[in-house]
Amino acid sequence: MALITLQFPVTDLRGRIGNLVICRWKGVLYARRYVSYNRSNTPAQAHRRTSFRNAVLAWQNLASDDKQRWSQAAAHVNMSGYNLFISRYISGIDAAEGRDAPTHERDGFASGSYLLRFPSACAPLVCRQYPPLIPSIVLSTSSA
Repeated sequence: MALITLQFPVTDLRGRIGNLVICRWKGVLYARRYVSYNRSNTPAQAHRRTSFRNAVLAWQNLASDDKQRWSQAAAHVNMSGYNLFISRYISGIDAAEGRDAPTHERDGFASGSYLLRFPSACAPLVCRQYPPLIPSIVLSTSSA
């Protein structure tokens, strides 16, 4: 990827010139090689696209509180809530065809209220609604 700096009188440049594509991403102008893709539509590809479409629709139909909980859960794995939800949804379909969307019970989230403490100067965050965002921890005590 090559970054491009324009000088007067050219103020904007984008599109494809031969094998070179010039784009703007987050305000940065860059050039990359053109890559053609395979336009085949096999049954497996169509099935994957349908699965992804259903995952996106499931995300769009979630309540905003649920989306916020997914986003908070995703912060621990350096993802967006959307990406975590889609990933879990698709992997649930892959694991067993016909299974419903992933639930927090199956994903190992406990229920209840927890006080979360962070090592930074941030104030503690209290999560009080189902599903909370702390993975469930099973403590076993063995008597000898």
